[in-house]
Amino acid sequence: MKKNIDPQIPKNDNQDKSRNLIARLISLIFSTILLIAFAMYIKNNSEIIISLKILNIEEISILISLYILIIFFISLLNHRIIKKFLPKISILEIVSLQFINNFLNKLLPKGGVAYRGVYFKQKHKLSYSNFIASFAGLVIISLGSQSFLGLLSAYIVFLQTGVFNYVIFISLAVISSGMFFMFIVRPNPIKKGGWFFSNINKLIDGWKTITKHSKDIIAFLVFSTAILIFDSLSFYIIFSALNYPVSIFQTLILSSLSFMLTYINITPDGFGVREGAYLFISSTLIISEPMIVAASLIQRAIYFLASIVFSSISFVFLKKRK
Repeated sequence: MKKNIDPQIPKNDNQDKSRNLIARLISLIFSTILLIAFAMYIKNNSEIIISLKILNIEEISILISLYILIIFFISLLNHRIIKKFLPKISILEIVSLQFINNFLNKLLPKGGVAYRGVYFKQKHKLSYSNFIASFAGLVIISLGSQSFLGLLSAYIVFLQTGVFNYVIFISLAVISSGMFFMFIVRPNPIKKGGWFFSNINKLIDGWKTITKHSKDIIAFLVFSTAILIFDSLSFYIIFSALNYPVSIFQTLILSSLSFMLTYINITPDGFGVREGAYLFISSTLIISEPMIVAASLIQRAIYFLASIVFSSISFVFLKKRK
């Protein structure tokens, strides 16, 4: 007598699908709660909306120029990695991709990553997974430089104001120390399963790939630092336009926190997450809560409008190249 054998889906596939579904559901719920809370905060602090109209054309032009510089230097980072797999790829193509990537990330979490993956596969027949480990290695350099500058700025602000936030200081110290440990020790992959160790191993593998070229490490450090400085300058200009005096070290802390939070892809462009973090450290920076949220929204508005224009141009440019 023959037994009927029902086809079964592998357990690993079912587990992966369940995890992805749960992750999306948590992201949706968290995003909804953040948006509602943020909308209520804006409603109770109407002066924030009024402050959005204060910038003049000259200030807006400078902010857009800084946005372009940020995208260009991020593209330089990406180009040094991608050209190892595609030696003939041009910096102009990478810059165009980065503008589109930046715009899509403002609409959907990881939207830009998905687009680049499809683009490289269709245009260059290259699997995105071939060099994603190298980008993971970039995280070590970026987090290391950003957290160190944030830590240094936090200490200088403490000397200037006498205000000290143990949570921020310890968090920055732990991150910068961890990245420095990876830089010096260069550990081997951890032979354990799970989401946490899987991502740690990606960082380790990516770091080993990058450290094969010492010149690249120096370039990555310079580019990452420049990106952070450009973003902090944009905050400095916004606060100046709002007639709210701040030091460049205060804005460096904001920018370092902003870039570190980009690795938490829960909401589009970290919307709500970043503002919540800013509110948490506002007393440490001695910046009023409405003012720090206003500065964040102004920067978002300028960057978003600029990304629409330049991503549209970039999309047309890439289409014509095909």
